[in-house]
Order: sequence, then structure tokens, then C-alpha cells
Amino acid sequence: MKYQYTTQKAIYEPTGVSLYDGNPLIEALHPMESEKINVVHRIAHTPPPFSRLFRKKGEMQRLAELALLDFLIYPFAEYKSIGEKLTTMIREPYITRNPLLPAGRQHDYFLHTLGINASELKSFQHKSRAIIVSAVTGSGKTTFASRFLAPYLRVIEHSAYKGSPFKRRQVPVICLSTPHDGTLKSLCLQFFRTVDEILENTHYVKLARAVSSIAGMAELIHEVSSTISLAMIFVDDLQHLRAATGKNADIVLNFFSQLVEVAGVSLFVCGTPALVPVLKKSVANTRKLG
Repeated sequence: MKYQYTTQKAIYEPTGVSLYDGNPLIEALHPMESEKINVVHRIAHTPPPFSRLFRKKGEMQRLAELALLDFLIYPFAEYKSIGEKLTTMIREPYITRNPLLPAGRQHDYFLHTLGINASELKSFQHKSRAIIVSAVTGSGKTTFASRFLAPYLRVIEHSAYKGSPFKRRQVPVICLSTPHDGTLKSLCLQFFRTVDEILENTHYVKLARAVSSIAGMAELIHEVSSTISLAMIFVDDLQHLRAATGKNADIVLNFFSQLVEVAGVSLFVCGTPALVPVLKKSVANTRKLG
């Protein structure tokens, strides 16, 4: 699925949450819904009801009009629970990574200069988490994700915050889909390619191709995530990742664990139920829904 990103200048709005206010990366996000049910209303979509005029149309015309039902998105009860958790998961990574605070600047410095194995990174109490949404194929996982994430698919251009210079390009969410060859390397390259396509003037995929190991790519992903102020990575159809259930499963688990625990990026994964035990046993701060 192709996700469309737009570019906008940062507009800062107080959130009413003490942990969020004063953080430009959170205040510039799509406003948080005030009530849980509003998340469901935003995701749901109901085609217009069929009118009396519709009933007067010809038989073939009526049959063609029934295709409108394909666009129906019914708000299942699970949508409210998942939407509630994702709403905070997009914001909470920015708490410890606030670029205006010494701790946030220190975290970025360590990632860019010392790498993912720096012992200093272990001291950061990240609020990032992982969530796994599992269900059988065709149950609406991707539809839900695309509807929920749509307001966050932005490149937010920061220039000044409260009268002080603050230049940064923020990409809150990156959306990936497990590649056809099912390799972790291809998934990593897709991350860099996606960032290049969104920002249009970067060449991260070229840098990544020069890296021979998954560990090296992981380190580069962490650096890029810091540079673009990334809060969440969404990975769809992760059950197609062959290494996740094979002899290299530990490499995959370590890869995702470091995203959450070291880089401070939340992880939103969709897949079939068979994948849940594999990820859940190793990735800390993981919740399963579905």
C-alpha cells in the first residue's frame, strides 16, 4: 500500500497534558482527540445512504452503486482500544527525546557519535513501546492502520519555537510493508528508501547499501530516526519476514528491541497470530491486541 505524505509548517498547540506541553515535537502533531470515541469516529467511514432516486435507477446501475459498500469501515470495539494506545505511543517517545532539554540533546549525541552499543544509552528511560495487532488476513488491519495514521503522515517543518530558532524536519511515522523476498535487509533498505522519497533531498538508501551488516544498518536507522525526529515505525504483514521464525530469529528480535529500547522509537506491527509468540517473548514493553 502506498502512503501519501504532505509537508506543513509547524503549528504549535498546547495539549493540556503536563508531560507533553513545552515539547515542540508533540505540540506540532495532529491534535489529540479529547475523548476515546472520537478516535473511532475518525477511523469509521459510512457511505451515504441509498436514496429514493437510487431505487429508480436501472438494475445494472443499482448493482454498480453497491460498490460503495466496499468503502464501509465499521468501527469495531477493538478500534477504540488500539486507537487509544497508538495515540499515546506516537507522543510518548518524544518525552525523553525533547530536543529543548539537555537529556534529549544528549541522547541524540550518543546515537550519532557512539553508536547503538554505547552504555550511556541504557540510562535513558524511554517511553517508547511496541504493539502487535494480530488477526487473520482480510480482517481490516491495514485499513485500520491507514485510517488511524493518516493525520500523522506529515513532514513537519520547524523554524522557530516560542521566539527562538528551532530548525528541524520532523517525520512522526514511517510506514513499511514486509518485502516480497522476506529478508530483514530488504526491510531495512525499504526504510531508507521511504525516508528518501518523503524528504526528496536525502540519499540514505545509498549510504545503507554501502553497509554490509544488519547491525550496521540498524545503527544507521537509529541515527536517521534521531535526525528526522521519528516517533513510530509501522510494519505491515510482518509474518512474511522469513527470518522472524527461522534460525536467525534472534537477530530480528534484537533488531526490533533496539529500536524500542535504544533508539526510543515506538513500534506498531500488524501480522497473523502465528507471529505473536515470536516477537512477544523478546521485545520489551510489547502489548498484543487481536
